[in-house]
Amino acid sequence: MSEFFPVQIDFFSHRSEPVGTFEEDMLHLGYRLTESTGKQPRLKGRLELRPEINLADYRVETVFDWVDLAFCTTGTHQARNLQAKLTKELSDRKGKGALYVYGPEGESQYQGSSFIVRIQDAAPDDLIGVCRTLRESYDVKKDVSGNRFFVVGWELAVDFYPEKPDASEASLMLWRCRLSEVLRKHLWVADEYILDHNRRPRFYHDGLEQAERVFSSTNLNTGNWKSTRLLKRLSKPEHHNKPPIDGTFYVGDPTPKPGARTTCFGYRLQDKVTDRRSKGDVHFLPLETRRSRIEIFWMVNGIPPEDPAACEGLPLFEFFMKDFGALRSQHFQFQLPTVDRCGSQANSTELAIFERSGVYGLSLYHRAKAAREMAEWKASPKGERGTKPGKLPASSGHTVSFDELERPMKDKLRGLSRRWKRAARQTDDI
Repeated sequence: MSEFFPVQIDFFSHRSEPVGTFEEDMLHLGYRLTESTGKQPRLKGRLELRPEINLADYRVETVFDWVDLAFCTTGTHQARNLQAKLTKELSDRKGKGALYVYGPEGESQYQGSSFIVRIQDAAPDDLIGVCRTLRESYDVKKDVSGNRFFVVGWELAVDFYPEKPDASEASLMLWRCRLSEVLRKHLWVADEYILDHNRRPRFYHDGLEQAERVFSSTNLNTGNWKSTRLLKRLSKPEHHNKPPIDGTFYVGDPTPKPGARTTCFGYRLQDKVTDRRSKGDVHFLPLETRRSRIEIFWMVNGIPPEDPAACEGLPLFEFFMKDFGALRSQHFQFQLPTVDRCGSQANSTELAIFERSGVYGLSLYHRAKAAREMAEWKASPKGERGTKPGKLPASSGHTVSFDELERPMKDKLRGLSRRWKRAARQTDDI
């Protein structure tokens, strides 16, 4: 059996791209429904949805958007003076990014002895050069282990670029939008981001006053999956909110600002067409740098007070040795969904849920349905019970791993870790 199922790609606004070039039915991501080949009982008799997209047509890259470095000096200094000195050092080495110096609360106009340096587009040589300049120019305090510099935040990006050298602008846009839709549709969300309402998947675009939840019911907060009310709500596609492709899809904690005294982790998915905004102005990226993007950020409640020993950040060497390849399996995965049958056809309710909220919304529905079926089986008289419902694993549900999408990300993140680990020895004398 093989069926075709188109998922429409929605926009909030058409921005500056040639959306009008396409007929409406071309702005979709096609899916094939085929018999699931999974051996586990949870997949038996179900139909697998696989997107019609060739992932070999995309180049994957990883880069640090920024790294926050914290330190304390014995004397009092002005942030702007440190910034001028460090910017010159970065420029002399032809570093790619910019650099900013803040006080411990993120103050740009700061005079004191506790600082944060945010290095954008950070490479290993950038951190090493900045730290050496600071050590040579200022008396930087050490903790009891001899550490002077601590990484207290970072943002890492995984980018997917369409690789079609002779394609038109309109075709590149279509290929990119389809990959951006794949990332949203196939994201598997762990419980730590589901049970906390503030960390739950949500999206934002310029037409919203505040972020909108992909599924907004507060019933999820209790973890009571067998609730009849929750299942009824999850079974109605209109309660699942579909993120437009030109909005930003968030999971986890809100994006922190420099100096935020909080420990947070999260990630966001973007159809990356614009760059930094200045006073409301949008800067459109050149065509060849527009891409589908995953941004992962981490910040620790570790802005150093006068005593660097109290800093909760990663000492410089430990940051260089961190296994960033483990991030994907620890915090986000991509899965292929399966749907139930109604006779010889795919379950229309499950297809409609997937079209709006992807693997995330469909997995919530499957989980609540399985919990409800088990509760009803347990509540029925023993002599009248039918076959015991199968247990649905919370870590996988009715999905299978999307290996073709996960493999290139894993390889690139491991490559990033190897580059930083090779430079770790240069931190010994800092």
